[in-house]
This record gives sequence, C-alpha cells and structure tokens, in this order.
Amino acid sequence: MRERFNTAMRRLRPAPVLIAAAGACLLMISCFEMDPPIGEALEIRFHPEGDVEVRVSVYIANPQVRFRQNPAVRKRIKAAQGDYLARIDSWSRRFEGVPWKEERYAWRKDQGELVGVTRSGVLANRADLDDFIRTFPLDATYSETRTHTEWTIITLSSSRTTRAQRDALEAFREEWLDAYAATLASVARFYGYLEDHPDRARDCLGKFYEDFLDEAVEASLSPPSKEEEVLLNAVGQSMGSLLEATQVPKESAYSPDELSRMEYDPFPAPLSVTVPGTIVESEGFEIHDTRSAAYPGTSLWQAFKKLEEAWYGPDLLIPLLPKLTLVDGSDDPIDLDSFTARPRWFVPPPSREEIAEAVETLLTPAPVYRIRWEKPEQPQKEQDAPQRR
Repeated sequence: MRERFNTAMRRLRPAPVLIAAAGACLLMISCFEMDPPIGEALEIRFHPEGDVEVRVSVYIANPQVRFRQNPAVRKRIKAAQGDYLARIDSWSRRFEGVPWKEERYAWRKDQGELVGVTRSGVLANRADLDDFIRTFPLDATYSETRTHTEWTIITLSSSRTTRAQRDALEAFREEWLDAYAATLASVARFYGYLEDHPDRARDCLGKFYEDFLDEAVEASLSPPSKEEEVLLNAVGQSMGSLLEATQVPKESAYSPDELSRMEYDPFPAPLSVTVPGTIVESEGFEIHDTRSAAYPGTSLWQAFKKLEEAWYGPDLLIPLLPKLTLVDGSDDPIDLDSFTARPRWFVPPPSREEIAEAVETLLTPAPVYRIRWEKPEQPQKEQDAPQRR
C-alpha cells in the first residue's frame, strides 16, 4: 500500500507545465506525510474519587527514516531528543514543583533514536490542576457545587513565533488561500459535471482514489475521458497545494501548519478532557460523547478541517487523510461504492475574500473554554450487619 501511496501522491502534485509557469516547484517533497517532526498531546482525566490525572504524550519523528534531506529539521529533532532524555524540556520544567500524588515517566526508542515520551501525574487536589495550567498563557478555575462541577480555561495570549516566522507564515497563507479558492472552484466544476453525468460518478471518483482502492474494485473501472482527466487533474493539483500546509519546506525546521499553531494557538498541545459525570454544558470544546470533550488545536489545517463540507460535499480530501499519517494512519481501502452513493452537492464557489474571512475566524481562539458536568451519584455505604449477642 505504501508504494501505491507514493504513486497516488504524485497525482496531487502540480503538473510540470504549472510548475514552469509559476517559475518554481510548488511541492518540494516526494510524497505527503502529515505527521509533524514533533507532535504533542495533553490529556486530563477527572476521576470520581476526586483525583485528576494529567498525561502528556510526545511523538518524535525518527530522523533515520524521515527528514533525512532536511538538516534544519534534523537539528530540531536532535535538540528535542537531548532535552527529553535530560528532562530539561518544557514539559519537564512545568511538572517540577507540582505536588503530584503519583508521577510516571517513560520513553521509547526505535533504531537507537528517541521517538516517544510519555509523562503523567496524579493530583489529589483538583485545585492544583489550575496552577499547572497557569504555567502556560492560560488561566484556569475549578469550582463545584453539591450537584455539579465546572472547569474553565481563559486564554491570555498565543503568539510564540519570531518576526521572521510570522513573515514566512503570512507569505505562505496568501498562497494557501489562493489554492483553497482554486480547490473550491475546481471541485464545483467536477461535481457539476457529475451532476450532468451521474453514470460517470463511480468511474471518475474511482480514478481520483484509484491507489487507495481494493484491486478488484480498481480493475472494474473504465478509464476517464479527456474532459474528465482535465477536471480530475485540476482538483488533484489544487488539493495538493492545500496539503503543503502540513509539509516542512526544504531548509526549514517547521511546517506552515506548525507555525500557524505557534502564532494562533494559546494551548500547549491538543487537549482531551474526560470527566466522571454527564456533560451538561460546554463552551469552546468539541463534545465527543457524554463524558469526554476535546480541543483539537488552532491552525491552518484545523481551520480547513472545520470548514469540511462548508461549500460542497462530500469532501474529497477527508477520506485521504488517514492514509497520509504514519502515527494513526490506516491502509484500509476506501469504500468507493459507499462514497459514490453519498448525495453530492455544491454551492457557487466563494470569493477568496470570503474564504480568508472564514479561515481568520477559525484561527481566532475562543476567549473561554468551559466544561460543566453532573456529579456522579456516590454509592451509599452498606450499614454494618448487626452483631450477634
């Protein structure tokens, strides 16, 4: 599947004629891999007994496998590996001085390279969690009544970029918005064609996803016409430029998406929260089920994902995303018949200014993130059995 993946990703790269017209190659990588050089996640679990657990998970790309041709990224990875092993990284510094009831630290190596770190701790007093959160540009307040518990986080600031990084991010964002507008226009033309030729939907969509299909399904497809090839190439090329947000440019240590997180996201990492009772109110968080909520982060790519199917549906790129990540990816084939059967719709493509406004709105973090849940009923203690005389 990985070999077919590489072939498929070349289809999402700009055509040579467009590269020549632009005067420079738009994509500087051999294939798309959406995992950043270093990824972090923060998990907080409120336990029924009153304890609260904080867990930090760190993923580090193996420099022997990825980014072998990028000295800037390799230098960044090596520095992070050294800091984590010496426990002088930013998370270790923030864990110091916190009155942990329990604390654990673990790391994982692959081919001699540090590729994963997990640090966790349990607090007996939930109020101490607020002090831990305040080590970031955030404020937090924990409160409870007889029947409910509430935890509130207030964002204070976000930018952690240098002037040079902000300039590079702004230049990229202008090009990325152009690609976004081109994607929506090309998809509208493609879906308009399928609306007029519904009998060609399975074959055309199959051509788009051909390297991610079951081989028997792929063999059942008829080739696209020249008109269909033009439509498919336009969609693939513009979407390929959108995916550049997650790629680390040559001679750079960070992807544009990472820079956008550093500029706009006040949280240190994507956050998931699990509570012991039913969630009754929330603000800012995404609710996953009755007892868990999440903050996925603020970045260019997160803005794109939140705008999924804002202007057309079903989204063509979203089914590919699990194929583009090494950490939590999937090699399962795409269910072409199921995707083809979904109703297709689109609206007149928005202007670039409208797209920019929508993205900017999603790049602005909420001032407050709040979650409120019902206290679980405590089981009544059984009375002691009467003693025999």
